[in-house]
Amino acid sequence: MTAQVQHNFWRHPWLFRLAISGAVISLSNVFSFPVAVGQYGGPFIAAYLLAHLLIAMPILMSELLIGRRGRQSAPLSIAQLAAEAFVPRVWRYLGVVIVVTGMAIASYYLAFSSWALDYGWLAISGQLAETELALRFTLAELLVDPLKLIFLHTLVCLVLLLLLALPSPIGMQIPVALMALCLLAGVGLLSWWTLESGAWLAGLGAVFNASAEAMTINVWTTAVSLSFYSLGVGLGVSLLMGVHMEDRMSVGGTALWIIGVDVFWSILFAASVLAFVTPGATADAISLLFVTLPEALFASSVASPTAWLSLFYVLLLLSGLSTGLFLVKGLVMWLHERFQIRRILASAVASILLWLAGAGVLLSFNIWREVRFYGATVFEWLSVLPGTIILPLIAFLLSVFVGWKLPQHITVDELKPVYEHRYAWWRFAVKFVTTSALLMLLMFQVWTEWAIAWPLQAALVLGLVALTLAWQRYRFTGWERL
Repeated sequence: MTAQVQHNFWRHPWLFRLAISGAVISLSNVFSFPVAVGQYGGPFIAAYLLAHLLIAMPILMSELLIGRRGRQSAPLSIAQLAAEAFVPRVWRYLGVVIVVTGMAIASYYLAFSSWALDYGWLAISGQLAETELALRFTLAELLVDPLKLIFLHTLVCLVLLLLLALPSPIGMQIPVALMALCLLAGVGLLSWWTLESGAWLAGLGAVFNASAEAMTINVWTTAVSLSFYSLGVGLGVSLLMGVHMEDRMSVGGTALWIIGVDVFWSILFAASVLAFVTPGATADAISLLFVTLPEALFASSVASPTAWLSLFYVLLLLSGLSTGLFLVKGLVMWLHERFQIRRILASAVASILLWLAGAGVLLSFNIWREVRFYGATVFEWLSVLPGTIILPLIAFLLSVFVGWKLPQHITVDELKPVYEHRYAWWRFAVKFVTTSALLMLLMFQVWTEWAIAWPLQAALVLGLVALTLAWQRYRFTGWERL
């Protein structure tokens, strides 16, 4: 049996909360949230908040619970809890899926974050174009240059390797806390700057603009999918943070803190962006942030638009780095624990895999743009598949594991509920609310993306449930002796 690796606690609650704040402020808050809010307005904000509280929060608490109870990487923590609950250890493969998915998303995040290096330098040096045609040419020139894209991506991967290889207090705790402070202070400065120009109130109005036409099923499915992406549900971010979480800290309070920071930061950032641009129904996040927004800023009355854009691209870079660091850390921990290799070597292996995956994403814009799997490039698969299918599926399985497989005494012992009704609400939400909502979301997404009718999906789900129940009956009634 593999010896358990001991991980240090982050003993200062403020340091832990800052680190987890930096972890949840991801590129989805920068790329996808402003686009979705610009299209749907207030109804999307309402759906996003409800998705956070009713669906994501119970799963966030479950991930923190698993991480703090197991004190190891996702696969080994889930395997330990499965052994403690006397359920099949095959559940540990769910942890492997979490680690692999986290690496895929990290490659996607960090590949785009590296573009901020180029655009930030252009903005700081005053070389960034001001007209739409010139900005589109600048973006196209970057995308068709594989060497430049790979060079920028390599710089980001080297920074990540340095942070992963250093001891945790120097490589993770302090840098991520500083990144979180910069992200929080930066979005505050961005909002103040926009307010001084007289445009921020217009952006805030666009965020909370109410339209009955926006109350469609697409708003709710987009809100739930973006909620998972934004909070890192299913990617193991909260699970990894739970490993370093002290026993005296409240799991529910920490989950609320995560949700509060995510919603607060996202609204401030979206208001600052929407003060200058209005995304259309077919808005492209890349064009919005690298073409439309700079053009609108140069045409506006904001003071020092180049400085505004420099700060904007710094926030983009930090949001990708802070989240990507935790996603890659999940693989480093697993390699270190499972295969007993040194942390520095595990960090090097993880960074190389990250570089290769990110290179595949970047090359799909130029050299490999004709390399397609079922009609889609690597970039298109990573931009659609995780949010629509994989993350909801992982969240569904986590809800089943914690709500239906773990005995009540384990969750009570770890959550340490002060009020019985709060624990009852959480357990009911995990067992019934989240599982039902995620199952319906998955069926809708499969119907939308692959045109598989919901009656056929329902029949397949019922068949799978029947086979599972039959297998369990076979195991526990002694039929195997026949």
